[in-house]
Amino acid sequence: MKLYQKQIRLRDAQAADMTAVQSIYTDEVLHGVSSWEEIAPDMEEMCNRFRSITAAGWIL
Repeated sequence: MKLYQKQIRLRDAQAADMTAVQSIYTDEVLHGVSSWEEIAPDMEEMCNRFRSITAAGWIL
């Protein structure tokens, strides 16, 4: 039996990632249980959140 090992690379989120982040989060808001939000934030709101969080020095 041969096992394959995947390489995982972690990095800080970037503004260019927000489309994917918004898509994943929208699915979770609509179909999951790990968000208290009932209406998924639109792309503009997700970008605003990203800018606020990173401007405060937090990493995503």
